[in-house]
Amino acid sequence: YIPIKRGDRESHRLALEASAGWLKKNVSMLFFPEGTRSTLGKPKEFKIGAFKLAADNQTSILPVVLHGAGKLLKKGTLAPHASVLKIKVLPQVDLAPGESVHEFTKRVETLIHQEHALLAQDRT
Repeated sequence: YIPIKRGDRESHRLALEASAGWLKKNVSMLFFPEGTRSTLGKPKEFKIGAFKLAADNQTSILPVVLHGAGKLLKKGTLAPHASVLKIKVLPQVDLAPGESVHEFTKRVETLIHQEHALLAQDRT
C-alpha cells in the first residue's frame, strides 16, 4: 500500500517514486486509474500516472475489468453490500513503439470501457 494525498503534487510524486521502486523489485502493483470510484455504473476517465509509470519502467499493464463493484462497496461506505461482481482479465498491454503515454492511457481506457459494456450486457 502506497498512500497518496489527493491534490498534493508532492505526495503524487513520492507515490510514483515509491511505486517505481517496487516495480524494480518485480513486485506487481494494483492501480485504479480513475483515481476514485465511479458513481455512474461505468468507468470514469483514466489518469495517466500508472501508464507513465509503466512506460518509464518498461512494465506491462494487465487490464482487469470490474463490473458491479459500485454496488458491492458504495462510495462513502465501508460495509460491503450483496452484489454480483464480474471480473475479466484482459491480455497484457505494452506501450507501442512511438506511442505517447496519453495514447497508451487512452488505448487501455478504451479496451476497458468496451469490455465493461460487454460485461454489462452479459446476463449470466
